[in-house]
Amino acid sequence: MKLKDLNDLIIFDAFPLTYDPKQKIILTHLLHLEEQTLPQKLCTIYTTRNLAEKFKKYCEITNYKGLFSDNFCYLEPYNFTDIVIEKRHTLQMFTCESQDADHNLMILIRENGKLKYIYAGNFLDTRTALLNDDFAKWISQGVEKLYVNLKHAPDDQLYKSVQKLPLLAQCLKEIDTIVKYHEGRTFAIYLKLFGYENFIDKLCNRFLKRVVLLSNLSKFIDYSEKGADDLLAKLDVGRIFVTDGVISEEKAKMNFEKHGNISINISADVAYCLPIALNEDNYFYKLCYSPEPDIYDLQLLVCLCKPKRIYGIVDRFNMKSKPPKHLIEYCKGIAKVDTKVHQQQQSNAKPEKPALPVVLGPITYNQNQQGAQGGPFLDDCESDEDDSGNINNCFNGFRNTGQEKLFYTSFFYLTSFIRYGTAGGDE
Repeated sequence: MKLKDLNDLIIFDAFPLTYDPKQKIILTHLLHLEEQTLPQKLCTIYTTRNLAEKFKKYCEITNYKGLFSDNFCYLEPYNFTDIVIEKRHTLQMFTCESQDADHNLMILIRENGKLKYIYAGNFLDTRTALLNDDFAKWISQGVEKLYVNLKHAPDDQLYKSVQKLPLLAQCLKEIDTIVKYHEGRTFAIYLKLFGYENFIDKLCNRFLKRVVLLSNLSKFIDYSEKGADDLLAKLDVGRIFVTDGVISEEKAKMNFEKHGNISINISADVAYCLPIALNEDNYFYKLCYSPEPDIYDLQLLVCLCKPKRIYGIVDRFNMKSKPPKHLIEYCKGIAKVDTKVHQQQQSNAKPEKPALPVVLGPITYNQNQQGAQGGPFLDDCESDEDDSGNINNCFNGFRNTGQEKLFYTSFFYLTSFIRYGTAGGDE
């Protein structure tokens, strides 16, 4: 993904096949890495040490020769880095790192003292970012352009205000149902090599001392039981083996007939997945999970960052560039009402107890309602509407860093409670 204003000088999560020493790659996640073609020679890569070590190990396994020791420029999580694009053109970059097992990044870029870009990628750990004072200070004034992954943002006609369980919780619940139904059997789960670290971590916590990592997964994911010889010596009944790749239905049938194994494919493609049909003769399941943001993650990020424009991340794995109206409307701010009518309605209304605790703050209304009419799209040719307007700032008026942090944190835990029933949304 390239940022339009910066030409081809900064590229996110992709590898140009033609070498240009002026280009800089910013690596925010490793999802789809094994599906990408690496060039003969790589330009400078900006990323954290966590992601860099995995990338180096992948190059060793695949015998890739285009990576050198000076290719990496390491980013420190929740710290600042200056990037020189051209002569007298320097960008200041702030890096947010997820504390989940995937260690994905969100990048904030400031130009001439103003926050111009936020590239969210597959970053989901908004809670950790909100607890950082520098992040709260950077987003307090809003951002010009927010780049998000819209793959799981439902179209307007399919959108429901009350959403289902998050993809991760839903997939784990389905696996739990399958394991309990086929109690005593051995299970084999197949998924991609990169991007599913958080899924595997949650799976290991749910099925303690039953999960074994095989193949290349055992080389990239630090899990205490992955190398236990007594577990790998034979297919123990009740074990859950996790490996990278995909298994066909024919191969799954052979494994069931020979060993009694139940095979489960994990795919990001909703159309590929099938409803669970539990019966004793069913040996093959197709479940849906993708480690990319769902609509809740997008709504929270949009509301907190107050973007003037939203852009969909476009690459060979995702072509959805146009944000749905319900996401735009979600953070248009509080509509201004007539003060006298509002006061009269308040005096006539009976006081009611709120169902949930309400966090109050010095909210001010956005007086400037005249925004650019181009809409929050990549460019005019990719937009079929001309009257979308900018997204007005919501939660304005916070200028004190401590005040920002208190409000944002309270807002996060409140929305997490509404969605998950627990503070923070943990499994």
